[in-house]
Amino acid sequence: MTRTGDYDVDFKTERSRMTNASNADLFISIHFNATGAGVSNATGIETYWYQYDPEYQPKINKEMHNNPTRLAESEILANKVQESLIKETGAVNRGVRRETFAVLRETAIPAILVELGFMDNPSELQVIKQDSYHTRLAKALAQGVMNWYGAVEGK
Repeated sequence: MTRTGDYDVDFKTERSRMTNASNADLFISIHFNATGAGVSNATGIETYWYQYDPEYQPKINKEMHNNPTRLAESEILANKVQESLIKETGAVNRGVRRETFAVLRETAIPAILVELGFMDNPSELQVIKQDSYHTRLAKALAQGVMNWYGAVEGK
């Protein structure tokens, strides 16, 4: 974990610095989504992994940002976690996507970012607020990680 409390961490590099210094096997950036357009009808869960783009050069992860093994393992992690989240929650599957987010680009280990629902959708927000839903999300994330370990350990 990069935080144990509710405080801001510089999203451009500090989370990645903390992760890179942690000796962790993987990194999952956990978020709840919003469209930014006020009240929304958008629903579902989506997971992102890093896509190399020469326009976005890393600031702190120059050696590993385009490492083929890290990228392949990030893609596997994204798919395993997304599959587990959808199976456990029954949420709308918004898919696995590639993106150049700094937190993924600057992290030297397999990394994903998950968006676990839309807080600006009133119906989805009611589900997001439920402790039982938090438990299902945590269980699904853990299962996805275990499935990832099973997939990459034999390589």
